[in-house]
Formats: sequence, C-alpha cells, structure tokens
Amino acid sequence: MSYFFEKLQGLKIGWGIMNYAKVSIEYLLAILVLYCAF
Repeated sequence: MSYFFEKLQGLKIGWGIMNYAKVSIEYLLAILVLYCAF
C-alpha cells in the first residue's frame, strides 16, 4: 500500500511541475508577443 502511495505522490508532483511549466511557458509566450507588438 505504501508503494502505491509513493507512486501517487510522485505522479502528483510530476503533474504539478508539468502544470507549472505549462503556465510559465504560456506566460513567457505572452510576454514575447507583447514585446514584439510594441
């Protein structure tokens, strides 16, 4: 059971990192677009 929980925790952390990276990339792209627009 603890093994399963460790796997779940790892997946959650990985998912959180992925979501954070996605948001950061979108944020950077938005800044680039605004920078190029002006």
